[in-house]
Amino acid sequence: MALVTGYTKERMKEIEDETIVDGDIVGTNLILAQRNGVLIDAGVVVGPQGAPGTNGTNGTNGATGPAGPAGPTTLLGLPLNLNTSLPTLTTSGSLGLARNSVPLVAGRTYGFNINLTLEWASVQPDAEWHIWLRMNSVNWQRFTVIKPGITGISYQDVRGTCFGGASGSTNFDVWAQEVVDGANITPSGSATLKRDFWITDYGVV
Repeated sequence: MALVTGYTKERMKEIEDETIVDGDIVGTNLILAQRNGVLIDAGVVVGPQGAPGTNGTNGTNGATGPAGPAGPTTLLGLPLNLNTSLPTLTTSGSLGLARNSVPLVAGRTYGFNINLTLEWASVQPDAEWHIWLRMNSVNWQRFTVIKPGITGISYQDVRGTCFGGASGSTNFDVWAQEVVDGANITPSGSATLKRDFWITDYGVV
């Protein structure tokens, strides 16, 4: 005759509560969670690190990109840093920045740079001045146009770069051209507010 083993309600609840319902790896250990919320640390389950695998095959090199433009190589002579002030210009005239007998080489690119401040005294909002780079006393390239459209006294920064080339011994200077009358300009000149002019040799670009 078969035997039947029965469990009480309380014992069945105890078995149910102790059932594992979840598990997580924390660090290197396996943590089991029972239905009743009790956590069991089952110990280390992460094995030792295996041997390193072999390196994969290197891919082929990509195509070489186009060469970029040549960077600046050197200053062509010392920069001009003038701390002497100039009289007010009431009509077109020189800003006192000149480099004479500059040795230029055919086929090379040169950058001509200026940095100065002008005191602008205007009675006409349409007043306009152009700042030029002259080569051998002829207007060659325009650095910038000054036309703030205001009257009264103000300060106008003049920054500019011109690029070009020539050959042989060449004279350069910076020229202010009055295009529309109505404003007088005074070029800066002091120990802390100089007028700068420099030439950069960019080589063969």
